Amino acid sequence: ACATEECFRSFGGGRQRGLAFGDWVILLSPRGLTQPILTHELCHVELHAWLGTWKSLTMIPRWFDEGLAVVVSQEPTHSETVWEDIVHRNLPRPTLAELTSFGDWDRAVRRYGGTQPDAPKVVYATVGHELRRWYAKAGPAGLGQLIAEIQTGQEFDAAYGKVGG
Repeated sequence: ACATEECFRSFGGGRQRGLAFGDWVILLSPRGLTQPILTHELCHVELHAWLGTWKSLTMIPRWFDEGLAVVVSQEPTHSETVWEDIVHRNLPRPTLAELTSFGDWDRAVRRYGGTQPDAPKVVYATVGHELRRWYAKAGPAGLGQLIAEIQTGQEFDAAYGKVGG
């Protein structure tokens, strides 16, 4: 956990409030020293630990990894209320297909906003909305089933749809 932005940048941080590296390291900026941000990053680490970092990075779309972390963390800036406001204001929002890789994710955050402190976090709210919808159907057992199926080599889209998509 960094006390200064300079410290955070020196370890590879940028506009984020926190970063997870694989299944064992979390880096927090001074802006990320909150329970929701720590929980968000811990969710990434835990998912990567369950699946192994390689499978997490190659078999799980970025939108699922981030969406699960949004749901678990309950970060207010990514809430369902924020999502509803985005829809009400008819703000442009990405499709899940635009959010598959790390590069896709970074491009979408720049394209749809969310890098400014007061701007709605459209991309995070979008994936949070999708994962809340999915998790309402799948529940904890469905999440466990999805992870188990991916561990055995099942393709993500098939497992996701089968469990609750």
